[in-house]
Amino acid sequence: TVSPGSHLKSTLMPSDGRVHPVQAAQVPKASDIELIDPSLKKGDVVLMNGFLWHEPRPNYGNSDRCGLYMKFHAKSSPPACGPTIYPTAVYEHLSDKAKHLVPYHRGDGRFASIEREPVDCIEEGQVLIEDQDEKVLVLGNEADGWHLPRFDAKEDAYYVSQKPELTRLIDLNKDGVCDRYECVTDAFGISGEYHEYHFGPVVDSLGRKYASLNLAARGEFTVPDGKPFGKGGGNMSYNSPWRGWVYRSDRKGHFQPLASGFRSPCGIGMSPDDELFITDNQGDWVADCALYHVREGNFYGHPASLPARPDFDKEKVLSLKAEDFEKFRSPPAVWLVREEIANSPGSPIWDTTKGKFGAFEGQMFIGDQRQSNYFRSGVEKVNGEYQGWCVDFLRGLDSGPVKMSFDSKGRLWSAQVGRGWFSKGGKRTAIQYVEWDGKTIPFAIHSVNLTKTGFSVKFTERIGKKMMPEISSWGYHYYSTYGSPPVDPKELKVTNYQLSKDRTTVTFDIPLEEKKLYAIKFTDQKNTQAKLLDFDTIYYTLNQLLPAREPRPGRNVGWSLVGSSWNRNDKNRPIPPVVSPLPIEKCSLK
Repeated sequence: TVSPGSHLKSTLMPSDGRVHPVQAAQVPKASDIELIDPSLKKGDVVLMNGFLWHEPRPNYGNSDRCGLYMKFHAKSSPPACGPTIYPTAVYEHLSDKAKHLVPYHRGDGRFASIEREPVDCIEEGQVLIEDQDEKVLVLGNEADGWHLPRFDAKEDAYYVSQKPELTRLIDLNKDGVCDRYECVTDAFGISGEYHEYHFGPVVDSLGRKYASLNLAARGEFTVPDGKPFGKGGGNMSYNSPWRGWVYRSDRKGHFQPLASGFRSPCGIGMSPDDELFITDNQGDWVADCALYHVREGNFYGHPASLPARPDFDKEKVLSLKAEDFEKFRSPPAVWLVREEIANSPGSPIWDTTKGKFGAFEGQMFIGDQRQSNYFRSGVEKVNGEYQGWCVDFLRGLDSGPVKMSFDSKGRLWSAQVGRGWFSKGGKRTAIQYVEWDGKTIPFAIHSVNLTKTGFSVKFTERIGKKMMPEISSWGYHYYSTYGSPPVDPKELKVTNYQLSKDRTTVTFDIPLEEKKLYAIKFTDQKNTQAKLLDFDTIYYTLNQLLPAREPRPGRNVGWSLVGSSWNRNDKNRPIPPVVSPLPIEKCSLK
């Protein structure tokens, strides 16, 4: 606090062998505090000289804090703390037993605070305040404010989703066999009908778990919209609470529904920027396989999930038509073209290997259970929303990949299954990995970006003879029939073809339309060594044309979900209220 004597001396409590608990200091009443400077107000910077070695409060995330911290408190804001980064000379001067007190240090002699990008052995922020001698006093990030250090916290537990609950598995005696099964949340419902799967979880940087819930294949509440079933089957059903939703769970007993409108959201992935993506399977109300960027409160297309929203009930849902749902439906960021790319896409994973996997740093990799392949995908923001592309990457896997992960060596592992649904690989199950040999550069379409008049396509290697791309476009129906054929297909003429000086980027103009899918094909395109492309077609989902100027990013303004704090808690320890789902009698047919 900015007041003498406002914290009483703390008492060291008996050790439990790991840490020394400290008796909480007593903070006086606000009326008893005599401020040194009465003009101080919320938002002012106050430099303090009180430091405390402590263990933080219970850690609900996957990050730990340790070291020497500056702590302060003000009447108009909650307690806060920031780590102190000392010069390396201070760190080296300490004895080995004391070095752990200064885990963050820097070699240029300055003190610092923390941000995200690593510099040597620490993460450093932007300088905001310097004194007249150019000594750093306060650092931070102008856009996002302060950041506490983020390091992996080791939890001796596994989290798995099973049909009725999200479960925490604990091996108490470290013999490799689970000894305790803890229910984290079972606040959603299950009727026992076929197809009520539960996918995930994935975890954000704060340790919050996210998972997705499948609709049932059969049941009483369907939304047929008066259309025929279609070749693939009938309509999925909402039989129990929160089916067709994505949710978040921060701690045991916590359940927060986030977004609705999903049919069979088998794939779920968390980006390095804490952005949640879902893949869904083609079927009723889902024209083709798709990749969605999930935002709080949004509706993604399948109306059978809407009765769980407080602004809907079943009668209201059945009274609406496709054109009504279309008015508030969020489209896919990327359509995953059936048969050509995917039939049953799994969970996206991001290449964060820093070049260990080749030329695709930052791109998404997704496996498909039916096609037994990996494909790549990428997104860009247009008018504040994601849209992007997909292209095939590798085929011929033993079975059907669903879950994937990069290891520390940069190898891409996949868990594969051919049970229940046929996979082209043929085997019932498999585990495989793919690795880069460190020298071979595949000749591939690297990525594509939308321009105001067409597209810019990047290749991994220099192209040889110029080959004019073949461009086609089409749309999809949005209706209850299983899948959609191409709507309004067109073959488009390419103009203003240009090749960059380094021969790795092609730009061209074509007529552009919103709400269209574009296939960009480079038939017989070879590199300078006369090698053909691995896969010659990349697909781009154009939801919106480029605006004259991109809007400033802001919080999503979809339907507000009380207590979710999707964005507001991103930099803090999340302690939102537990939100109870609607009672089952309001969510299922009697």
